[in-house]
Amino acid sequence: MATQLLESEYGYDVTFEVGEQSCTHIFKAHSVILYQRSPYFRQKLTNANKKNNVIEIKLPHIHYSGVISLENFEASAIFNLLVILWGKSKTPNLPPNLKEWTDGNFKSLKTSLLNCLPHIRYFQIPGEDILKEIKPYRNILEENIWDDMVSKLIVPNLPITSLVLPPPEISSWIDRRSAIYNDTEIPYEFKLLLRGSRDGFTGETFHRLCDNILVVVKVNGTDEILGGYNPLSWISSVQYATTADSFIFSLKNGNLNESILGRVTNTSKAIWYSSGPWFSDNSFGSNNNTKTWYHSSNYGYDPIRSINGWFSIDEYEKNKK
Repeated sequence: MATQLLESEYGYDVTFEVGEQSCTHIFKAHSVILYQRSPYFRQKLTNANKKNNVIEIKLPHIHYSGVISLENFEASAIFNLLVILWGKSKTPNLPPNLKEWTDGNFKSLKTSLLNCLPHIRYFQIPGEDILKEIKPYRNILEENIWDDMVSKLIVPNLPITSLVLPPPEISSWIDRRSAIYNDTEIPYEFKLLLRGSRDGFTGETFHRLCDNILVVVKVNGTDEILGGYNPLSWISSVQYATTADSFIFSLKNGNLNESILGRVTNTSKAIWYSSGPWFSDNSFGSNNNTKTWYHSSNYGYDPIRSINGWFSIDEYEKNKK
């Protein structure tokens, strides 16, 4: 029922004016869905003005060009109320009836939402919402994400293959907090700069697309997620950089209780600038071929793996906070 309401303007009682000045767009929605699904919209509805029995909400901080702050929204609300609706408005020639969509229609929508989909916390969406609201659009998701979502519904403790970045934990490490941020407290919004499978795995691509970054890699053949945070700008020269705020980490995908944080121990050689990303010159990083990475427990950081040496990865991402 909720999905049908989202597909139709019938009986709407809320309008959103998104953007500012000449770059604005009007969205129509239903307060009953917004109120129940999102604490963010619940607050907005409580304080909003009403005109001709329609609640008017202005969101000038959300730019219709595609830059959207998503951290305060519930995962299912992000997917159905913003991402999907925005994507449809940016994708021409979509049939109004979802049952009439072709593979080409889904592919076009996926292209429109390419930079939005990575920000959705899929594994925080309740099972009922996955089946009712996500399943109709499963063709725009990467196959491994949909498979992992279904697997988690059946076997909650089963490790997943998708590269999942936990913003609360990473944000807490950056700020050196003793307690992990909850979802409503996160002070950073991580922006995806590079994905290896999309943009390439070369050192040239890394330097062209990346600034100060959070590096995340998915190890081949395991459920390990490894990464590191560099608070400095990543330049393409051959030299060390000094910082006391960098760190490397290991996440057991699907089991964050087994996370390992490796703080820098040699601050004068914390970052090594070369053809690829390196934390120290031998602790954790990669050369020009960034599908092959290296870890050692003897150089400049607390160790994050029990195994030293070179290893292969399936995927990597660079994110900017």
